[in-house]
Amino acid sequence: MALLATTDDSLATLYRLLIAPVADLLGDGHELAVIPHRRLHQVPFHALHDGTGYLGQRYAITLLPSSTRTRTPPGPGHGALVLAVPDAQAPSIATEARSLAAVLPGARIVLGGQATSELLRDQLPGPAVLHLACHGFFRPANPLFSSLRLADRWINAADILGLDLGGALVTLSACESGRPSGDTAEPVGLAWAFLAAGASGVIVSQWLVDGDATARLMGALYAGLADGLGPAEALRQAQLTLAQSSPHPYRWAPFVYVAAPSAEPI
Repeated sequence: MALLATTDDSLATLYRLLIAPVADLLGDGHELAVIPHRRLHQVPFHALHDGTGYLGQRYAITLLPSSTRTRTPPGPGHGALVLAVPDAQAPSIATEARSLAAVLPGARIVLGGQATSELLRDQLPGPAVLHLACHGFFRPANPLFSSLRLADRWINAADILGLDLGGALVTLSACESGRPSGDTAEPVGLAWAFLAAGASGVIVSQWLVDGDATARLMGALYAGLADGLGPAEALRQAQLTLAQSSPHPYRWAPFVYVAAPSAEPI
């Protein structure tokens, strides 16, 4: 509990600096769009604490690129494609894949050695939802070389930019999959690459994730999406559910939803 209190103190300090000065301007709406700049892309806005609760308890939060306040609606794809690559260091990825199969009837679940970069390329565009559950590696010196470990090899931003996502919603269930460069206005990294390749939005992690907690979070997230919730609200509901049993933000709060730019207003 002492560790949780210390974490909440840090999140409360960030709340006082970033949210409190404009809190009266946010209104009573349920959705909040945040356009971070530079190092603010690393802030878990949904986990900021006002002394009584987390910001994510009041708002479904969407992050947007700082160059625009617009986003792309989902494309005409159908169904879901799940590529899951468990190993001895991440056995919970298999549990995660099974939980998605239970809440996404008809989804194509590709587990283990068949979840290759070649299969990913061959299946796109097409699915409305793409879920990658695997190891992630963040390169702070050059975020464009951050990568995801599929069954056959690591893929980085250069590989991703060659894909055609066709407006799919993408979830990168991997460690630090949403960490960007701290030296650029835009969140250059894996999330940026998937948006540039045509994703309508990406759900990505801001730090190293707990495997078991992530498996539970993803099952709840996709159950919400299957019930018709939007990505930001489905993620919010899943996080609040997980926080009941895993109250430390390290476990329930690593993932954020980042929407893509388009000509359509929010």
